[in-house]
Amino acid sequence: MLRTLVDRAKTGRHTATISPDGDVLSMPNKTAPAKAARLLGQRYRLDEPIARGGMAVVWRATDLRLGRRVAVKVLHPRLANDENFRERFRREAVAAASFNHPNVITVFDTGEDDSSHYIVMELINGPSLSRLLGPTGRLNPQECVSLLRGALAALGYAHDHGVVHRDIKPANIMLSPDATSGSVKVGDFGIARAAAGSDLTATGAIIGTASYLAPEQARGESVDNRADLYSLGCVGYRCLAGRLPWIAETELAVAMARTMRPPDPLAPKCPEAPKKLVHVIEAVLAIDPASRYPTAEAMAAALASLRGTTIRHERRVPSSAPRAVVRSDTPPAEMSSDRVRVTPEPSTPEPRRSLLAARPGSVDAAGPKPKQGVAVRRQSETGRRRHRAQRSDRSRPIYSRRDRARSRARAAAHAKRMQRARRTALIAAITFAVLAILLIGFVSNRTDEASPSIREPREPIFVVAVSDYDPLGDGGDKADSTSYALDGDLETAWRTEGYKTREFGNLQSGVGLAFDLGSVVEPVRIDVAISTETDFSLYRTDQDPADLDGPDEWIEIPSADFKNVGASATNGQITKLRIDTGTEAARYWMIWISRLSPQVIQRTFYFTEIAEVSFGVA
Repeated sequence: MLRTLVDRAKTGRHTATISPDGDVLSMPNKTAPAKAARLLGQRYRLDEPIARGGMAVVWRATDLRLGRRVAVKVLHPRLANDENFRERFRREAVAAASFNHPNVITVFDTGEDDSSHYIVMELINGPSLSRLLGPTGRLNPQECVSLLRGALAALGYAHDHGVVHRDIKPANIMLSPDATSGSVKVGDFGIARAAAGSDLTATGAIIGTASYLAPEQARGESVDNRADLYSLGCVGYRCLAGRLPWIAETELAVAMARTMRPPDPLAPKCPEAPKKLVHVIEAVLAIDPASRYPTAEAMAAALASLRGTTIRHERRVPSSAPRAVVRSDTPPAEMSSDRVRVTPEPSTPEPRRSLLAARPGSVDAAGPKPKQGVAVRRQSETGRRRHRAQRSDRSRPIYSRRDRARSRARAAAHAKRMQRARRTALIAAITFAVLAILLIGFVSNRTDEASPSIREPREPIFVVAVSDYDPLGDGGDKADSTSYALDGDLETAWRTEGYKTREFGNLQSGVGLAFDLGSVVEPVRIDVAISTETDFSLYRTDQDPADLDGPDEWIEIPSADFKNVGASATNGQITKLRIDTGTEAARYWMIWISRLSPQVIQRTFYFTEIAEVSFGVA
């Protein structure tokens, strides 16, 4: 398993670079030798990887026979021996190859070459919606309308051909700069199911992405085209609010929450959205499928009166500045990306109502008036006669002068008591407020001196590159999967090699994952999702890691505050940690694993996985 030091010097280290638009690319550094381009089917040359998923890797490739650029999806080698995954992969090609629609990614070819299963499809020169939005990015309402219309056109076409997608999510929606062929493209029919056909999974199995599952899909029930509309409603909610309709600690909890309660109201989270758009999204997120739009065409018709605009391909960075509220009837020229006109809503005064209309049984001044001197006069005279009769029946009380004097004295004494009570209450309130302020200040000072709390970041830090750091081993501890630690998906992870013991089989002291932030910064928080019960430390340096021989030449951060913030949806095998780094600043940061988790593969080998790492600054 171990190479010699000479082999390590020849091979070098591998890095994964993040492109400006957010794509994760695994590329060798300048010290690694150039590899010959791979050829599939004696026709498709794989040039560079552009995306990774749980099943496959998507490559930018060249069709040598037709001389055009294409995208080739290659099934992961570790899944090629699984008959279920191969059948699911084949179904995607069969389901999508029969489609010919401008809003559906076109599939050209499929095949197998030396146990490599692949699908050749249209190359989209634009980002996916998930990469465009990032963790908390948003679209403006007009862009969201255009996105929903394009996706509904694709889903309507698929539903008319008897196919239910079942995995609508931002990662499966591509944005093309070519508006003539449809700027919104829907792809990845890997778990699509023909309405009249059989399913790959057993009855009651849950299939799809947990964050966007329809309630009936989360319960493992049979689904129809309304499940796709529900998932698209979740996508629209995510685009407008910058978050999912439900918030929970795990994806499984999110999936279960949607089966029991409606989503959080959308209007307070996106006040500039037109009421019609909010109503359409909230209607399609109904728990009962019968309460949703029956077809994609019906939902598109509900959006017909709303304005749309071209979706900008700049990555959306969350801003802490207050957003302007724009009226839904603002002309398109006033809705540009760089300038927004804020139009105050005119206040309409309430119509004045007469005193007569305020009484029950009276006639409103704005309504039909009775003839003067008839109904109104008769009602007044009747009331006066009844009042005089009642007064004549009552005996009038007689008060003496002494009684009146006693009553005035009692009233004066009561007024003095009330005045003293109010003065005492005011003094007590002021004293309590002063004591509370002093107590809060004292507790705050003691807390700051004892253990400063973890600060939340106001903006994220984008990682420039990530690489494995294995100076004591063979220099290639799963170097080809380091990008999984930055892809935003907890279902994919960078994994160490397997070892006979949790102490690396006494062959080395550890292995690490190094991150290049591009410049010297001071992170306030580092979020790490790592295998449970793994022993690791945090290091920093300003020198190139390639020039350092081991963790002893890095600077360890012993004062880092590790805080467990919960387990992921993978049965608690991944633990989420939040690390407060204090005031430390550096360009290069490393997670050094000194003892592997108790998880084993093939019953004998121990390993550790890092599913996700993110950095933030104040």
